[in-house]
Amino acid sequence: MANIFPQPVAFAPVKAGSTLKFKIMEKTGFIATAKLDQDTETVAKWKHPEIVGKVVTETIVLPGLYSLEVKPVLTSKKPIDVNVEVTVTAPGGQQQVKTMTFLGKSNGDICQALSFVLVK
Repeated sequence: MANIFPQPVAFAPVKAGSTLKFKIMEKTGFIATAKLDQDTETVAKWKHPEIVGKVVTETIVLPGLYSLEVKPVLTSKKPIDVNVEVTVTAPGGQQQVKTMTFLGKSNGDICQALSFVLVK
């Protein structure tokens, strides 16, 4: 069963040279993938061992609409919540932080979260 995070998370527009960081909190009972798109082009992809429990950082160089898509897939028979913290930092150091939480109910549940940031 697919479970899309109820509302995409949007950040206030930032300037080129900003950084996007995200961390999927480490737990057992799921695997995850993520990708970062700029407009219609994928600029980065990650698999489970690269991202779970680690801070992933990307510098956003070019203007455009960026979307971060995180997909946890539950492997546990017990319900589990998966938390993803996303931070956008402008060149001057101003930070915006948002957290997305999914609650998977059973093995095989697929969740999807989207975060958007407009870079000018």
